Amino acid sequence: MWLATHTQVYRFDGRQWTLFDLTNSPLHYCRRLFADALGNVWFVIRDGLARFDGQQWTVLTRQNSALPSFFIRTVFVDSHHRTWISADEGTVCFDSPQTTTHTDPKYPWGKLAFSNAAEDKDGNIWFALSGSGSKGLACYSARGEWSSYTLANSGLPNQTVADVACEPQTNVIWLSVYQVGLVRFDGNRWSLFTPANSAVPSTTISDLTFDANGTLWGATSIGLVQVRP
Repeated sequence: MWLATHTQVYRFDGRQWTLFDLTNSPLHYCRRLFADALGNVWFVIRDGLARFDGQQWTVLTRQNSALPSFFIRTVFVDSHHRTWISADEGTVCFDSPQTTTHTDPKYPWGKLAFSNAAEDKDGNIWFALSGSGSKGLACYSARGEWSSYTLANSGLPNQTVADVACEPQTNVIWLSVYQVGLVRFDGNRWSLFTPANSAVPSTTISDLTFDANGTLWGATSIGLVQVRP
């Protein structure tokens, strides 16, 4: 387990705590941290990103990489080991040895950053788009094709999507949508779950995740919400 307190980062291995600071790491500040499926832990630092693989540290900045900005929002590593990094000036995908910067208007978000991402069981990657000028939901298919879901072509109640999660055994997509609650998309039908029509306690849901039993958990402004399969 990892904990970040801005100026200090701690790791708990079940028995003891380890402090990471400038004496044993490049960390002098940590705004957010992310763990990927490969066992790497990513740290958003002042001038970019730091990655720890359990043994070695790697630091990515604008000076030594293709990061479009030093202000990083989130990191997602897909099943093909491609690293998607969302920054306030666009998104970059590191697919060794190739690097692609997604800031062109032909992409669903242009220079917008994605807030979170998730991969379904077929290898499609879903990107939640939020922030100024939000554009809803984007999908990068396993075939390498882009599609987008907005107010104009979907059942989204608004275009500010905070998080996205994929049911482990299906391709059902769950979204947390600003000032609405939860949205479920099965590929055809859009379903909305709000405090008015369900047990969802709040319209502010920041994070979504599935546990090993297929239960969806959401972090709301007044507690946790649980959706059982």
